[in-house]
Amino acid sequence: MKLFNTLTNKKEEFKPLKEGEVSIYVCGPTVYNYVHIGNTRPMIVFDVLRRTFEYLGNKVTFVSNFTDVDDKIIKAAKQEGITEKELTDKYIKAYEDVRRGLNLEFPTYAPRVTETMDQIISFIQKLVDKGYAYVVDGDVYFRVSKVKEYGELSGIKIEDLVAGASERVEDKGVKEETTDFALWKKTDEGIQFDSPWSKGRPGWHTECVVMINDIFENGRIDIHGGGQDLKFPHHENEIAQSRALNGHPIADTWMHNQMININNEKMSKSLGNVVWAKDLIVELGCNVYKWFMLSSHYRNPLNMTNEIIEGVKKEVAKVENVLKQTSLYVQVNHLDGDGFNKDTVDHMVDALADDLNTSLALTEILNQVKVLNQAMRVKEKDNTLILKEYNTLLKMTDVIGFVFKPKQLDEDELELYSKWLDVKAVKDFEKADQYRAEINSKGDYLMNPDFINPLVLAYLGDSVLELLVRDYLVKESELKKVNELCQEATHFVSSLSHEKFILHLLEIDFLTEKEVGIFKRGRNTKTSKRDTKEHRYSTGFECLIGHLYLNECKDRIYEIFDEFKRYVNETNLRQI
Repeated sequence: MKLFNTLTNKKEEFKPLKEGEVSIYVCGPTVYNYVHIGNTRPMIVFDVLRRTFEYLGNKVTFVSNFTDVDDKIIKAAKQEGITEKELTDKYIKAYEDVRRGLNLEFPTYAPRVTETMDQIISFIQKLVDKGYAYVVDGDVYFRVSKVKEYGELSGIKIEDLVAGASERVEDKGVKEETTDFALWKKTDEGIQFDSPWSKGRPGWHTECVVMINDIFENGRIDIHGGGQDLKFPHHENEIAQSRALNGHPIADTWMHNQMININNEKMSKSLGNVVWAKDLIVELGCNVYKWFMLSSHYRNPLNMTNEIIEGVKKEVAKVENVLKQTSLYVQVNHLDGDGFNKDTVDHMVDALADDLNTSLALTEILNQVKVLNQAMRVKEKDNTLILKEYNTLLKMTDVIGFVFKPKQLDEDELELYSKWLDVKAVKDFEKADQYRAEINSKGDYLMNPDFINPLVLAYLGDSVLELLVRDYLVKESELKKVNELCQEATHFVSSLSHEKFILHLLEIDFLTEKEVGIFKRGRNTKTSKRDTKEHRYSTGFECLIGHLYLNECKDRIYEIFDEFKRYVNETNLRQI
């Protein structure tokens, strides 16, 4: 496993403190509002990191906290007319709902600041006793100048800092140095806690380091993570306190993910472009949401646009469609077993083990989609191979944390589907249509092109073909006048052309068994008693194209169209 360490600013071979065990701490939210999509990027990134370590056989202790004491919490509680506890409970639940909605593993520990107060007070007192902190009128501050390594994470020099740069609470002007930051704040507003110095609450920068110190031996862990915005001052100040008390920078490896932009703009309330995670999960679903988040390397900024989301939807659909189709085949044919191609999964994990190269891992998943599609398209199917490649794709998506779980048919549904296949095999198309109609009424798994009315598929396929033809003629022909283009297009769009071409495909065995079956569905569907042979063959051809389009088999459509172009240009179709 190689990870980019922001403490050393280079990619390094990861070595855990204890062989076979990995400890990870990721800064959690301040719970005064709902989770926005920027908050979910570290949630997703570090969940994948955790899952990768687990796949590689490690025991992972994963900790992420809740900051439930803060000025923003006090203000929000007043606005909503509830206590701070009621407010934070509400938004912690909302945060955990998002975690469930994104199929993220829950932390091993999820400490709250309010439940760690005794440990925080004890920690601060030790810093006071060692001379790294001092008390002024009930407030406690940390002496930054006493830590010679200060700035080792961010690269910021003490002398370059300005007053208030490392503050989260207001400065009364009583600090020894402007760079010193608050460990404890005396206050008479909002929730307060007793301490040796005053009634008050802790400073933000001391909370996480205390929780780490409380949970892990000697306050030392393998990996500390969070968003890039936490690098300074929060993480820098954590390290300073750990250096002062324990003599080390908390973690040997520090990891930071970059931020998310909306249409190339920083997400902010002032711009009115904040996107709440709960809403986007409902809109996109777990898989599209996570695929988008993982489509760019975590150390690169991520930009969300409608165009990018539409592209992600298409990629996810490729996975969903092949799994849905194969799941039906596996169940109907009673294929059983959980064996998968470990080499293929390991190859994907190799990408993740290289500083979480998630975009490459997604490419490996799409490559496996192609492998499974190919196994399903051949006439003489190898059921052992199909089941293995199917399980492999499921395993790959599971390792990353996607939820591609095709519907499991009950016995009645399986029987109905088997009957449909049986009557199709004996060309009892009238009965097949009856079964198909019944299947369509059963539920969501049947939102599958296999069960869509062939005339609807042909309607769609006609449009797809027309667009392909026009695109081809405009880009590749020498014709410039509209009437000339329309005349040339007739060689591709007439019913007779379709009939001759599909017969050609059948003759050269160009189509798979499944594709032939789809063509026949369209060919055998009558719209009127006056349907001609060429019209029915044309409908069958268009039905095939529509089916391929809905299944996101665009490469296959282009293969067929390339053969169509060649056939038109090399045969007598131009004389029709």
